[in-house]
Amino acid sequence: MVVLQELIDKKQEEKTYEARKLRWSLTTFLCLGVCLLYIYFGQSLSTSGFAGSALHSLLSDRNFLFIVLLVSVCLMRVNFYTKKQEKAEDDYEALRIETVERCSELWDTPEQWNKREKAFQLLKETYGVNLYHK
Repeated sequence: MVVLQELIDKKQEEKTYEARKLRWSLTTFLCLGVCLLYIYFGQSLSTSGFAGSALHSLLSDRNFLFIVLLVSVCLMRVNFYTKKQEKAEDDYEALRIETVERCSELWDTPEQWNKREKAFQLLKETYGVNLYHK
């Protein structure tokens, strides 16, 4: 059935965006760690304690600015994939609820109605699509 295939596609799209969001989140944390290590080791050795000169030293350092740019790009990607994942999740949930509501229309003959349970079980076990309730 076309509706079931569409449900599977929406669920896989949601999982894909969730995985990408997780990957970019981990990359962001890694870049933040590198940034903090760079500040701690790079600047603690080069400055003598005056906060203004330390800040000036950081802002004039190309490596530090590159790391900050990298962290900014990572944060933008996390935000982008968060929005994509939320949209995909909303689309999936809307289609899933519509399928549950139209269940009697989709499996209209008694023979199809009896096979419905096997289809629901297969979808839940294989793809994580739950059509048992709204």
